[in-house]
This record gives sequence, C-alpha cells and structure tokens, in this order.
Amino acid sequence: NLAKDILFKVAVFRLAADQMNMVWSNHHIMMDGWSMGVLMKSLFQNYEALRAGRTPANGQGKPYSDYIKWLGKQDNEEAESYWSERLAGFEQPSVLPGRLPVKKDEYLNKEYSFTWDETLVARIQQTANLHQVTGPNLFQAVWGIVLSKYNFTDDVVFGTVVSGRPSEINGIETIAGLFINTIPVRVKVER
Repeated sequence: NLAKDILFKVAVFRLAADQMNMVWSNHHIMMDGWSMGVLMKSLFQNYEALRAGRTPANGQGKPYSDYIKWLGKQDNEEAESYWSERLAGFEQPSVLPGRLPVKKDEYLNKEYSFTWDETLVARIQQTANLHQVTGPNLFQAVWGIVLSKYNFTDDVVFGTVVSGRPSEINGIETIAGLFINTIPVRVKVER
C-alpha cells in the first residue's frame, strides 16, 4: 500500500569512532537507476565538502515537476494513434504455457539465476554485431521467437522497460525521479 508504506529510508550506523555505514532503501516506484547515481553524486559532494570544512552547495537541482509539466503537454491522442497503428491486427495475448491463473491480488515471485561463460557472451555479442543490432535487441528477437513457438502464432507482443528521460527537457540527466516506461514490443516471425 503506497499510502501507508515507507517509500524511502536512510539509516546511518556507527561501526567505530571513525567508521560509519549508510543503508539506503527505496521503493522502485520512487526513482530509476539513473537517479540513484544523481543522488549519490550529490551526497558524496556534500560529504566531501563537510569533511574539508566547507559548507555544502545549497542547490537542489532541477525539480521533478519539470518532467511532470512536460508530460502534461504531450499529445495523448497522437500517442494513442501511434500505438493503435503499431498494434493493429494483433489478436492473441502472448503467454507462457503451463501457467496457472493467478488471483488478481496475488504475487508469486520465483527466481532462477545462472552465469554465462565469457566465450558464450562473446559469441552472443559477435552475433549481435553481425546483424548490426544491440545485445538487448537480439534477446528481444529471440524472446519473440520463443513466444511465437509456445503460442503457435507468428505475431507476438511483450513488454520491455525503457528510459523515459526526454531529451527535450534541459538538464533532464540531473533530475532524480522515476523516468522508466514499459512499452509493447511486437515481433512478427517469418517462417
């Protein structure tokens, strides 16, 4: 419950007279990965200023509200038209086989971890380079093919997370906040 949960926490622990440990925890809805770097840079600049006996800079940076104002000026009808055109004719949801229906308020979390050796990673990158795509683009294509086979269709859609930091906003790279967006990726497999 976002209205009741603590979305951002910082705790500092003294480990010794001259050693401290800071633990920072935030809900993922608060900020994207880039923002963590923005805030950490500011934190360490202020820390170094204090250590040197200087007063930290008082600048707060650009406000997140600049982004919200920019969002409010976007043409929603144009965006809806764009995505309607891109997804026109798509009919069948792309699902994984064997999944049991999940209750609306239930969240099942499972994790599988593995490590690829350097040779395999190099071969994947060579394949991506050969086809003039990025590694993530190659994986999206492969995932589209996998979904195509499991769903017995040549037309699949799945979501991918992208950065939503618009270059039109001056100084966007210095704003802390949530700028990610999930967009549909449509793959039409030719057999």
